[in-house]
Amino acid sequence: MKRMTSPVNWAVLGLLLGRAGYGYQLMARFEEAYGDVLTLGSKSHVYTALNELSRHGLIEELTDAPAARTGTNRQPKIRYRATAAGAEAYRKRMFEQAGADRRQSQLFVRQLAAMEHEPDLALEILKRYEQACLAEARRQAPCSERLLDRLLAVESRLAMESKLPWIEYAHDQFSALAAAAAESRQSTDPSESR
Repeated sequence: MKRMTSPVNWAVLGLLLGRAGYGYQLMARFEEAYGDVLTLGSKSHVYTALNELSRHGLIEELTDAPAARTGTNRQPKIRYRATAAGAEAYRKRMFEQAGADRRQSQLFVRQLAAMEHEPDLALEILKRYEQACLAEARRQAPCSERLLDRLLAVESRLAMESKLPWIEYAHDQFSALAAAAAESRQSTDPSESR
């Protein structure tokens, strides 16, 4: 069976680890928990995720009492919950993701360092990166009773406390390279010194 990579699928599994739910409930819970960082292509995407999770044995269906027993003609509602295999797969995914976040950060640094001979371009990238970081810092939700809000607020604050000094350091390094390149051009091209 092909490995599951969809972040939406993993997010839905995480919601089901928290508590079982119906498809339409999961849509609302998804929007509340992930809406600003992970979007659904359509509402049916949750059902696609549920089908995929079920196919992998990571969730199971719990059906309401059949209509015959309840005295109504409505179709039974299907509620979903994570299986033990789903909980284990989610744990493994979280460990992998923690390492991937660090590798993603290192990849950005390495790609920026590759611009050593184009310091002006690197400075422009750093400027935009700083603007994005500052915008993120302004979006921090105030601490609330919800664990999610508190975790996000502290993670964002601590991330900014480390990123902004690093951006300043990188800016200084590329500014020095840009100044050295300009000085080198002036010393080799006498027409620029006039």
